[in-house]
Amino acid sequence: MDALFTNHRILVNRKENKASIYLSLETGVRFFFGKTTFEGDFISHGLLERMMPYKEGDPFSTRALVQLRQSFYNSEYFESVEVEAGEVASGKTSVPVRVVIEPKNPNKYAMGVGYGTDTGIRGTIEWTNRRLNRYGHQLRIALQPSERKSLLGGVYSIPIKDPRKDRLSLLAKWEKENFENTETEKRSTTISYDHIREAGEYSLYFNFLDENFDTGIETGHSSLFMPGMKTTLRIADDRLVTKRGLRTTLNLTGSHESLLSDASFFQAFLASKGIWSFFETWRGIGRFQLGWTVIDDFEDIPPSLRFYAGGDESVRGYRYKSIAPQDSKGDVLGGQYLLTYSLELEKRFSEDWSGAVFFDSGEAFDSWTDLAMKNGAGFGIRWNAPFGQVRLDIANALSDGGGSWRIHFNIGADL
Repeated sequence: MDALFTNHRILVNRKENKASIYLSLETGVRFFFGKTTFEGDFISHGLLERMMPYKEGDPFSTRALVQLRQSFYNSEYFESVEVEAGEVASGKTSVPVRVVIEPKNPNKYAMGVGYGTDTGIRGTIEWTNRRLNRYGHQLRIALQPSERKSLLGGVYSIPIKDPRKDRLSLLAKWEKENFENTETEKRSTTISYDHIREAGEYSLYFNFLDENFDTGIETGHSSLFMPGMKTTLRIADDRLVTKRGLRTTLNLTGSHESLLSDASFFQAFLASKGIWSFFETWRGIGRFQLGWTVIDDFEDIPPSLRFYAGGDESVRGYRYKSIAPQDSKGDVLGGQYLLTYSLELEKRFSEDWSGAVFFDSGEAFDSWTDLAMKNGAGFGIRWNAPFGQVRLDIANALSDGGGSWRIHFNIGADL
């Protein structure tokens, strides 16, 4: 709201996102934001000014003061933030604002142990420095060992433009994975511009990939320089436990032999997941994936850029990345295209527990004329934990004659 008052004092409560107006109101006078001053020299005031939801001269609004405090807290730079409007001089309409900030401990550590049927036993060790310097640069380093897929990587983030929404990221990562007679070891470096919106985000990036791989009878090495674009649209009432929501992600990338690459190709990947609640205790959940690669010789790209189906978040009832074209010895090679979908019906029995039945279908393939979808179906139980939904499923591989049953275990947010 706009404030119409004189001789006032406004204080944004440190514990609640509320603004209180004290003393007399005088209608008919419109006030505007004056100069905003900051108390705290541990961070650049220029950075803080770019985080502000208003500019000097904008119509005064107590809501903007609340937004200012919240955006500062969301940055993770500050332990406390106090926002206070000063007194307006007689005959003036400019409201000065004073912001007092205290630094948060920049170092954050995290450790965890988990299990998934796709990854096996896995662990996580992370260190994050939330304020490397007074310009707000951040660094995160993570080690994630597991039985089938391990990685070590770091991300250096630089806030640019509006620090609440825009950043430049520098990423370096080593990753090793083994599945279905396939072993890969890859090293990648990426520079990206990331724009974060309330309903999602998009990134423009340049990625250099260096990968060694062994798929049974095929052993090789590939180096690729790949520009790309990734965008995610997310609309949800609650990302952790969703009643109604939609998430759609599109990733476009490619390389050319004339630009530091061993192969020329173009690839598009589209993934979507929707959730709809009805009759209060029921949810319908749908998933869809479509992948497409344009290339003269498909064997020129490494396994990390090929498509596979099967596993916890693909076609349940089948092993992780087990659905794809095979070589003469039965080793999985990966496909040029991907098509999967899933339909799930969930019934809530209590505040935290629910049951589900589902049908999954999908295939990774090299030619649309060879498309033969593999189907899986089953049932499961869900627990809505404080950190996300814990899912335990029992699924049957219908396309293998219905004799193969698999247990799938997964943890994560709905969207």
